[in-house]
Amino acid sequence: MTTQTTGFQTTYGQLKAHAANVQTTRGFSKQQVMNFASAINGWMRRLNLQDSDLVGDELGQRFNEHFQKHADYLDGRVSTRTARDQAENLLTWRRFAEECKRVDMLPAAPCAH
Repeated sequence: MTTQTTGFQTTYGQLKAHAANVQTTRGFSKQQVMNFASAINGWMRRLNLQDSDLVGDELGQRFNEHFQKHADYLDGRVSTRTARDQAENLLTWRRFAEECKRVDMLPAAPCAH
């Protein structure tokens, strides 16, 4: 599923760890971090992705296409509020992925994920 067009080499597991670290630093509770992670876990299940898979265009250039398919998938499977919360969280996950991508593309600077 993952198509690499740049040097972006962050896995979904690394992305999750990064997001959890940022949220914990910002004072989010463990339950809030877990609730936030459920959005990306559902996204990954639908796309048949594992923590070891590289984050690709599904959270990049092709995000809008995949986002709409995911919204359609959730319709009727979860409550309207849950679907809205999942959608909002996925938009934040995309921002985390973009943040990791910017860090990964910096020259000669080690990035601890």
